[in-house]
Amino acid sequence: MLLVGQHEEDGWIRSTFNLTYRVAWEQLLLAVYGAYRYFSDPEVLVDGEPVDIADPTDILSIAEDRNIMLRGISTVITAPLMITFYNQVHFVNVSVGAVNDEFRDTDYEKYNKSMCQLMDSMEIMMHMPAPTIEEKSSDEDSGAGDDEEPADEAQPSAAAEPAIPPPPA
Repeated sequence: MLLVGQHEEDGWIRSTFNLTYRVAWEQLLLAVYGAYRYFSDPEVLVDGEPVDIADPTDILSIAEDRNIMLRGISTVITAPLMITFYNQVHFVNVSVGAVNDEFRDTDYEKYNKSMCQLMDSMEIMMHMPAPTIEEKSSDEDSGAGDDEEPADEAQPSAAAEPAIPPPPA
């Protein structure tokens, strides 16, 4: 993503990033789903209304609306963070609490260096395949069992290779 601009307002750094490619609602959900685990006490809002999330995969089935926001304390930048994705629009609004030295008295260059990798990672998540039911159940059943091969004898499979998303149309 490209940082368009940032400014400080009432203890928050407010910024706008442009997406590299326009995306559909489902891809916005993938970004929120992927980033959800990197927040402590995360909250998801759709069109300004909180959504109950019992399991992170619930995010993937949120009905299409005008916008979706993920907010909470980012464990990556250790600061309050609000990211708002807009449906059918090519930009993202971000607000970061200026609570640590990294975000106090920042300028465009310093802020971009602090945030660009995080925002680029979220954009990449938009193009990753959604988890399937099989992946979800295998994550839950990841305990060691007698019927599993020992780790040193396991053979790599084609499914273990990372999937490369198709280029945008």
